[in-house]
Amino acid sequence: MNETVKNKRSVFQRLKQLILGKEKPNLLTRISVIAGFLIWIYLVSWQLLTLLSILLMGSLKQAELVERSFIRVGSKLYGFADAIHLLTIHTFAQLAAYSIILFALILIWRKKKIGFLFYVFGNVAVILSTLFILGTKYFSLEITYTDLALIGSSTLYFGIGAVWMYRSKLKVENKTTED
Repeated sequence: MNETVKNKRSVFQRLKQLILGKEKPNLLTRISVIAGFLIWIYLVSWQLLTLLSILLMGSLKQAELVERSFIRVGSKLYGFADAIHLLTIHTFAQLAAYSIILFALILIWRKKKIGFLFYVFGNVAVILSTLFILGTKYFSLEITYTDLALIGSSTLYFGIGAVWMYRSKLKVENKTTED
């Protein structure tokens, strides 16, 4: 009977169980991870749209005009020698950082303490990659306050969670060594 039920699961159900595990976390963790995931969707969608624009730019009817405009705006406003190349590198760096953040959310859902650190590291990587690849002028003019508020508040929230989880672990370890 159990084997029959196992075989009736869809691929999606098996994948979901593989990613999220068998146990649901407590309510606060579920709400936190879902909120973090919604923030992740919002932020990663901008990077995916940027990548899609860059990749499909060559298929436009006036592709050369658009490319020259990118280069002109990049050089005049931000001092970029090749704006398209820098945006491509930046987008891939951002997508790598957002992959770390998604992995962190999965770890947090599965009650792994290291997920909190990965989340904070991923968000710091998002900010630093923009600063190092595109510069402070681009960062100050193009990154919206909404994006910064979402990144900052979620990093602070999960950072506090990391401190709380690791401190509670130390208290439990100290208590067991005293006994």
